[in-house]
Amino acid sequence: IIVYILAILLPILIIAIEKSGILFLEAISLIKARILLLFGNSKAAKKILISLVTKYPDSYIGHKKLAEVYEKEGGMRKAIDEYVKVIDINKQDYNSYYKVADLLTNLDKKDEAVQMLNNLLQKKPEHIQAAKLLGDILIEQQKYKEAAYVYNDALKYSPTDYDLNYNLGIVYTMLNDFQNAKMCYEKASALNTLEYNSKYSLAEIALIYKELEEAEQYFMQAIQDPELEADSYLELARISLIRGEKEK
Repeated sequence: IIVYILAILLPILIIAIEKSGILFLEAISLIKARILLLFGNSKAAKKILISLVTKYPDSYIGHKKLAEVYEKEGGMRKAIDEYVKVIDINKQDYNSYYKVADLLTNLDKKDEAVQMLNNLLQKKPEHIQAAKLLGDILIEQQKYKEAAYVYNDALKYSPTDYDLNYNLGIVYTMLNDFQNAKMCYEKASALNTLEYNSKYSLAEIALIYKELEEAEQYFMQAIQDPELEADSYLELARISLIRGEKEK
């Protein structure tokens, strides 16, 4: 009975797998590689995957899995090569575009990463991770106007994203546009009440406008963040000095 059932089911399974675009032998190799990775044997898994993509150069899943293995091992250049092959096979794999840009950033090839991210956002403008990474690089390169454009465009697709609003606030601060910066920080603060960086930034803007009471309120909230606590106390001390409250 078992042999009879297998004689019927196995051919059906093989046909179903191959209809999905995956060859049966390719599927077997991928299953073996995944099992080996599950048990921590990345060396043997990598050997199977290399053999797979050598035999089937157009194996989308094979190249992608191999790229992930290289990335996990820290072989960023080899991972990039595999992700590029993945993109060549499937031009719609936008996450692999992002992976290449992210790896290029880690290799300090920022200009290449910027080019890759710009191409990605032209094809898929709603890719928020790509917009965040591109904005971060542009801020680092002090290209604040370009970063503002990237963040504003991304906010059309994800207006309630804390990081986009907060980072746009940083950009406006660097451009000395404190009014717009304040609006961004206020929105970020409302989106995540437990994130205190936006409150600290609002306090600094209030100080610029000499709104001491407002600044004091925001610094008092920022104290709750261990990383901002010391700086917040220092700024509160300065406010007290301005008011002549030396003991405080």
